[in-house]
Parts: sequence; structure tokens; C-alpha cells
Amino acid sequence: MDLHTWIAFVAATGVIALSPGSGAVLSMSHGLSHGVRKTTATILGLQLGLLLLLLVAGAGVGSLLLASEVAFGVVKVAGACYLIYVGWSQWRAGTGDALAGLPAEPAGRWQRRFATGFLTNATNPKGIVFMVAVLPQFLTDARPLWQQLLVMAATSVVIDLTVMHGYALGASSLRPLLPARGVVYSHMVSVGVDDEIEFLARCKSLLAERGLKPQLITGKAGQLRTAQGLVRGFSLMLHGLAAADSLAMQEAGLGAHRALGCGLFVPHKSVVAVGA
Repeated sequence: MDLHTWIAFVAATGVIALSPGSGAVLSMSHGLSHGVRKTTATILGLQLGLLLLLLVAGAGVGSLLLASEVAFGVVKVAGACYLIYVGWSQWRAGTGDALAGLPAEPAGRWQRRFATGFLTNATNPKGIVFMVAVLPQFLTDARPLWQQLLVMAATSVVIDLTVMHGYALGASSLRPLLPARGVVYSHMVSVGVDDEIEFLARCKSLLAERGLKPQLITGKAGQLRTAQGLVRGFSLMLHGLAAADSLAMQEAGLGAHRALGCGLFVPHKSVVAVGA
């Protein structure tokens, strides 16, 4: 592949990788849910699917190139028209809310994330059509086909790896801004003790009676003046709760004087924000 052809291919591949698609949405979704490190398995799966598409499309285009220059020219023109159509469609549609409705799922094993990435690209029929549209613009019969495909494959993978990790990194940077799952907070919990260590022990005991073993973070001490005297306690955060247990804590509360607002829990956005 000539240098000027390769530079043009780099530019085209970069534009394709940056344009929103199923791979970009998957990278952002997993980056948002699992972080960049765990999303790497997903992105590697995407690359294997990309290589499969390139191999399938390259083999087909190569056979056509060897069989008929006229047919190859027709495919080349049709491919260019398809690229123009795709660009126009994406420009009109915009990216939209790409992540809307994507559920936050446990990361699971890396093999599962890898397979998800692979199947996302490998089973995308539009990807094959797109590859068939792109490759003829840069192939020539002046050089061996396998050498050109090898250069294209390496270039595509490097560019797509970089771009997809960029998408994942951008999405993962938003994680501290999202509501933390299973995190609830009460401005003051009263369990009849004033010492912080005894307070934690008593809270753990009350939670254990309900079959709950969340992580506890105490905050500042507080007090509430009532007709019966002072009510003392501490602010308290519980995290690591299952969704059902989180709802149960919000409904039932913890400790005494709940009619006065003590021991009532509400969802909290992030453990990170409290620890900062």
C-alpha cells in the first residue's frame, strides 16, 4: 500500500471509528458500568469481530477484483454512494441519547464481556456492507491482496482500540456523578448510645437482626431537643445493599425517634462524595 493511500485509509478509518455506532455505544455502556480496565475485554472482543468482518469483506472484494475489473468498479462506486448515504443519515440523526435505557449490569467474567464485544461487531450485517463499501476505495491490483489486507487490519485495530478506549474513558469519568447502587444515608440515627464505637456496634446488631450486613460509615454527631430531653446520635451511611434491601431500609428506618425524623434513610448519590 502506497503511503498516500495509507494516510487516506487512516483518515477514513478514524472518521468511521469516531462516528457513533454499536461498538461506541457498547464501549460507553461498559465504561460507565464497569470502568475502563474491565471494558478492555469488551473492546478486544470488538476488535476480533472487526478483523472477522475485514477478512470476510476483503476475501469477497479480492475475489471480485481478480475476476472482473468492471464488476470491481461497480462495487467501488456503489460503496462510495453507500458511504455518502451513511454519512448523511448520521449527520441528520445525530448521536441522540446513546446510553438511554442501558441497564447497569454486573461486570461478570471477562470472557463474557469479550464475547459481547465480538458478537456486537461480528453479527452486525451493516458492518459487512460497510467494510465492502470501504475496502475497494483503497485496494489496488498492483500489490498482493494479503499484504494490503494485513496493513488495513493492523491500522484498523490500532485506531479502533484507541477510539473505543477513549469512549470508555469518557463514560467512566461520569461514574462518580451517578447515583450509587445500594447506598442510603440518614442525617441522624439514634440507638441510645453516645459513643461512636458503641453506636456502630449497636447499628450492626440491629441490621444483623434483619439479615443485613452492609458497610457502615458514620459522620458527625448530632442532637435533637425534644420535650423529653436531648436525643443524640450520628449521621450514618449504609452501602453495599441489594436493591430490595435498600428500599426496605428507606421504608423501615433504623433506631428510635423515627417520628421526629431520626433514622430515616434516603438514597445517596455516591460513597466517593462522602469519603472525599
